[in-house]
Order: sequence, then C-alpha cells, then structure tokens
Amino acid sequence: MKRDIELRVSTHQFMGSVLVAKGDRLLINQGHGSANLEWNIPNSPDTKFRLGSITKQFTATCILLLQERGKLKVETPIKEYLRDAPPAWDKITIFNL
Repeated sequence: MKRDIELRVSTHQFMGSVLVAKGDRLLINQGHGSANLEWNIPNSPDTKFRLGSITKQFTATCILLLQERGKLKVETPIKEYLRDAPPAWDKITIFNL
C-alpha cells in the first residue's frame, strides 16, 4: 500500500493525508503533497480537511451496514423510524433519502 501511495504522489495523482489502522495500531500515518498550494503548506498527518459533501458516502455506508446486520431495510418508509413525521412523508423510504 505504501508503494501505491508513493507512486500516486510521485505522479501527482494524490495529495492528502493517509491513515491506516488495524485495531489500536497505526500502520500508515502520513501527509503527502500540499495542503495549500498558494502558501506552500505541506500536508501532514494532522492536516485538517473540510469534509464537504463526502459525509453522504459515510452515511450511506452506515445505512447499508445496518441493513446487512438486519437492523433496518432501505425500502422501509422513514415514518417507521420518525413517528412524528408529517403525512407528506408517508411514501418516503430510507432509500429515497
């Protein structure tokens, strides 16, 4: 994995921070490239990034994990989970969100 990261950095395909952990052990914790090109500020393991709309992917992953574990079904109307939802939401499912 380290070689793949280094290849992508050296060919200007990646700039950012990488953290790979297994249990409590950090396997990779590195910054690559620039955090700010204008000010020539390098990335480090402590660089803070704006997440923006990437949180949608994390939410979707969590929902699918819950479905896989039998905790919910994406076809279920959200009113099953939000009892106070207005009648206009009757046909909206988790999948629709």
